[in-house]
Amino acid sequence: MIDTQSQTTVTASGKTGDTCSATGPYKCSTTPSVTVLVKKGEKFPAGPSTTSIQGQATTWTMVSS
Repeated sequence: MIDTQSQTTVTASGKTGDTCSATGPYKCSTTPSVTVLVKKGEKFPAGPSTTSIQGQATTWTMVSS
């Protein structure tokens, strides 16, 4: 995502329960091998059930394409 005022690249991210501002694939900060598709307006999910942080809050960062 590009900040049109400063022309710098901005990485989209959010924490569990935050509202997503940009649709795309996001990776889990605690378990980077886990990615989820989150659409704009949806809430970021809790940690995946297949990991040690099952159901806990985590940070999600958009995967660059």
